[in-house]
Amino acid sequence: MKNTDITEKRTQLKEYSKVVKMAITAGAEYETINEGLQDVYKKQVPEIKEFKTFKQWLFEGKRVKKGEKGFLFWARPRHQVKQIDENKTDEFDFFPICYLFANTQVN
Repeated sequence: MKNTDITEKRTQLKEYSKVVKMAITAGAEYETINEGLQDVYKKQVPEIKEFKTFKQWLFEGKRVKKGEKGFLFWARPRHQVKQIDENKTDEFDFFPICYLFANTQVN
């Protein structure tokens, strides 16, 4: 996947996350942004009941249908340490994206 594709996906995921953050501010009770994202996606496709990774579906004996695109979610944060110069470092958490597939996308 090209860097521009990843950048576009991250931008899209950030926009979805803003919607969830606004819902939380308005009183929605989500423990995580990903929980809110699930709700957003379920409203778009009411038949969705659950999301799992590609490997989790395989483990259950199900296959993701050919050509299906995963839904965007935030993966577990990774703690990063970046060396700025010999005396200074910058520490931060990096949130990668991950793709989950819905029950409507598997056989």
